[in-house]
Amino acid sequence: MTDTEKPSKPKTEAVKTEAPTATPAATTPAKKDNTKTILIVVGVVVVIFVVIPAILFTVLAGVVGHKIADGGIKVSNDGQSATIKTKNGDEISTGGNSQTLPKDWPASVTTYKGTIVNSSRLTIEGKVTYSVVIETKDDPAMVASMLSQAFSTNGWVANLDNKTNDGGLIAADNAAAGLHVQVLYTTKDGKTTISYTVVPKTAE
Repeated sequence: MTDTEKPSKPKTEAVKTEAPTATPAATTPAKKDNTKTILIVVGVVVVIFVVIPAILFTVLAGVVGHKIADGGIKVSNDGQSATIKTKNGDEISTGGNSQTLPKDWPASVTTYKGTIVNSSRLTIEGKVTYSVVIETKDDPAMVASMLSQAFSTNGWVANLDNKTNDGGLIAADNAAAGLHVQVLYTTKDGKTTISYTVVPKTAE
């Protein structure tokens, strides 16, 4: 080898490197459609809060209507008094403005002379309660005098007789008639209103 000859460089072969295989991207599971679930929940809520109460209301209304129909309702021709009877014999009747005492008003209960503005009769399990409201232009002192006399005679014994300047209250029992009465009277605008309540006397 001469000085002029230079040693040749060893040949290098290019090493082929394979690109790493790309890992497939993880697939995100598709979101579940909740529309059907929501519709089911809404349907249940509607049934619970709308449909069921409506059904119950209809059933109850039918039951009440059936009971009234079984007993019957009778309305007077004047359109002011009415009677309602139930199947088991209970009854309530009102005279409205008929200005009459209730049916079978006890004869032992003396009423003040005046205008009857309201009256009613209630029967529950065979026991009758009467109610009457009377108006008069007489002053409370005159009314008090008459009531005190009426409920201290004829079998009546007053256990309460309170008087005020514009009214009073009387409570009395009648053992023979088996009755208890309360009478409240008040005066306003030149009129005295007298309210009677008559109930069966309770056994002692």
